[in-house]
Amino acid sequence: YQTRRFLPICTMVEDYVPADAVMGLMINSSYYQEYCFFGEKFERVLVPLEYEDMEFSQGKIVGNGVEYILSYQYDLDDIPPIEGFQLFREDEKHLIYIFSNE
Repeated sequence: YQTRRFLPICTMVEDYVPADAVMGLMINSSYYQEYCFFGEKFERVLVPLEYEDMEFSQGKIVGNGVEYILSYQYDLDDIPPIEGFQLFREDEKHLIYIFSNE
């Protein structure tokens, strides 16, 4: 991990998102990229999403076959509904939420 403060988010992704999954990222702009999101062998595909423009993001979700969405540093109540996805895992203390389309 690049820094210890990001350990909870990296651990959550590693524990619950398959290494070969397509994962959308809806992350506050103050966060910088962590290599852990790609998986140990860099198999996981990442798709950046825009929290402020969910209509645009919905097209990217469908077009890229996104299976999981990682939301970080947004309150759960503020996250707009994501068509076809439900909350899969959460860590309210760190504002980490993973949504799944399964």
